[in-house]
Amino acid sequence: MKLLFLLSLACLTIIAAGCDPAADADLLRAGDAEKITKESLVDETADGALILYWAEGCSHCVKVKYEIEKAGMNKQLNIISKESYGNDERYREFFARVQYCEVPVHQMGVPMLWDGENCYLGVTDILDELNKRINEINKK
Repeated sequence: MKLLFLLSLACLTIIAAGCDPAADADLLRAGDAEKITKESLVDETADGALILYWAEGCSHCVKVKYEIEKAGMNKQLNIISKESYGNDERYREFFARVQYCEVPVHQMGVPMLWDGENCYLGVTDILDELNKRINEINKK
C-alpha cells in the first residue's frame, strides 16, 4: 500500500511539472528512425556555450536557474537558457539531444544542461558540472 502511494505521488509530481515521458517517447518514435549524430546537433555550443533546457512551472528548473544566478555562474560561463516545452522547435531540439545521450524514457525531463556532447540531468548533476567548469576556469 505504501509503495502504491509513493508511485502515485511520483507520477503526480512528474505530471505537475509538465513532464509526460510517455508522450515524449511517442515523439521520439514518431521522429526520424535514423540514429542522431553529433554533426546533426548543430547549435550554439560550438563556441563553448552551454544550453540549459527548462520548462515553465518546473520547480527543479527554478532551483537550477536561481543557483546559477546566485553564484554568478552566468557571468563566468556562457549559459543559454531555452524554455523547451513552450516552443515546438526547441522541444524537438531538446529531445534530439536526450536521444543522442541515450537517456532512458523514465529519466527524460528538465532541467537538462547540454554542452554540445553530453546531457546533464537534474539539479545536482547540472550544478556539479557547472561548478567543475568554473573551478577549471579559476585554476588558470
